[in-house]
Amino acid sequence: GTKVQNIKLIGIVENFFNQGESRVQEICFVYRSEDVVSVDLPENFVQLTEEELTGKDIRPEIIKKIISESQGTISHHIIK
Repeated sequence: GTKVQNIKLIGIVENFFNQGESRVQEICFVYRSEDVVSVDLPENFVQLTEEELTGKDIRPEIIKKIISESQGTISHHIIK
């Protein structure tokens, strides 16, 4: 595994949505790290800088706001 230093939890998102006939609960943990980390990511995953987020379709959309507006506290969002 890759060891990342200087990492801080800045947000938690509980996202509820329908997928076909099922109701899904997705839990997203959003972290900020000042370290530059390069890892092999699974297919359909991308690594972006904070500046690159603005032009991308990031879901749930609240993640962009958490990253751009974090004030040193942990925010918690529930999307139903």
